[in-house]
Amino acid sequence: MAAGEAPNPRGPNDQLFAISAGSPRNVWAVGERTFNGRPHTLVLHWNGRRWKLVASPSPAGRHSTLRGVVVVGRGNAWAVGSSTGAGGRRLLIEHWDGSAWHRVTAPSPSSYDLLSAVSAVSPTDIWAVGIDGQGPGKPLAEHWDGHAWSVSTTPPPLRVDSFSGVAAVSTGDVWAVGDSNAP
Repeated sequence: MAAGEAPNPRGPNDQLFAISAGSPRNVWAVGERTFNGRPHTLVLHWNGRRWKLVASPSPAGRHSTLRGVVVVGRGNAWAVGSSTGAGGRRLLIEHWDGSAWHRVTAPSPSSYDLLSAVSAVSPTDIWAVGIDGQGPGKPLAEHWDGHAWSVSTTPPPLRVDSFSGVAAVSTGDVWAVGDSNAP
């Protein structure tokens, strides 16, 4: 049985949205797990033999989901998504430090933001993209410089309302794709 076909600890209401591999023994998959009527973050790890459910922060009282993941190294991975509840939808960024997942703060330009994908050049050059909920035509790009996340400007004119994918090739060479509801 191939690794992608191996039994995993997913439940009947679980959804996986992204996967990233650092090696054949270091694969992460992320999504959402619904229990008690509310989506919570879902993180699975493949160690070369089996999938294991790994605890990840899911803000209390909020609907939380992870939409993108990137493996940067053996003890270094990032996952991005959103957390929705009273006060809107906020960015959700989590970091694997080799022993546990931890929430990392990032600027959230509005009260309805979402990150959908993440890519890395190095541990100090990571990009995440999604949507800035301030209004139509506001894609969002954020950058990790090894110390903090910051909002990155995108070149105008963009004909997309949101970014759904990102590929960081090298410093200064980052590509993003998205879609538009505009005619």
